[in-house]
Amino acid sequence: MRKVLVLGIIILFLILETGPLTAEIFNNNISFTPTVDNRIIYVDDDNIEGPWDGSEEHPFRRVRDGVDASVSGDTVFIKNGFYHQGYFNVDESITIIGEDRDSTIIDGYGYTCGFDIWADSVKICDLTLQNYEKTGMGFAINIHSENNIISGNRIMGCISYGLYGGINNKITNNLIYKNGYGIRAFSKNIIMRNIVENNNYFGISIGIGSNIVAFNNVTRNGGGIQVYTVLEFDRKYCPIGKPFNIIVKNNILLNEINGYFENFIFNYWRNNYWYQYDKPKVIRGKIWWSTVTPDHIIERNWINFDWRPAKEPYDI
Repeated sequence: MRKVLVLGIIILFLILETGPLTAEIFNNNISFTPTVDNRIIYVDDDNIEGPWDGSEEHPFRRVRDGVDASVSGDTVFIKNGFYHQGYFNVDESITIIGEDRDSTIIDGYGYTCGFDIWADSVKICDLTLQNYEKTGMGFAINIHSENNIISGNRIMGCISYGLYGGINNKITNNLIYKNGYGIRAFSKNIIMRNIVENNNYFGISIGIGSNIVAFNNVTRNGGGIQVYTVLEFDRKYCPIGKPFNIIVKNNILLNEINGYFENFIFNYWRNNYWYQYDKPKVIRGKIWWSTVTPDHIIERNWINFDWRPAKEPYDI
């Protein structure tokens, strides 16, 4: 009886604490517009004959040359065109922006990765990134760092992940479709106002905790939104007290599995639109519980609830 009472107090505390947090996020006018701090380095595939120095008059022809020539604070401006190029090692805090999302196309067929981000505070905006696939692997954007902004892009046709990795990033206003996974992110990310559809596996997959997933369209994927464990040793311990995720005001519908979690007892699902209105909406998952020693693991079915599902879809 005492254990049940303690568990109830923990759940009530999490619900009460989450209210101010979500209100603060949604009431703030968060801007993801890139800023130009230093040089602008130009890239244009129409400059076939050269010279190539990255100036507006003599832009680089290859995206890689523009990225390699940049230092922290620079902006790489990619003019409209079709760039069959891949693997851009981003190790400086730069902005990479396309002239127009639908007309600035970087095609990665034959490459494993597009932008491989190692520096913090990188911005990638207004590009189409597509067809990254080589020997069964392919990422449009692979993030190893923090405090990045990925906004306003179209990402499609990547065999593994449209966007993978990262901590404490803002992923907003992207169109992500027909990949393996759409977005697979780790912790403390804000994932907002993306259209994520027709991916083979989960549209949005988040792990570790403290992510905010809000105002996204997640439709017609192999799975809708998944909360998962990243490291195998997480499965050895009951994750009570682990930072939880906030999943609110999304359209989650017509996926093979709309919502699923693994080894996270507490997630805050609220006001999502699920197509079929059930109050509360039950989200099913699994946990691994250590009863005696870390090596003695019991798998248990578990449930989360969206206590206040939306009756109508959001206009996103």
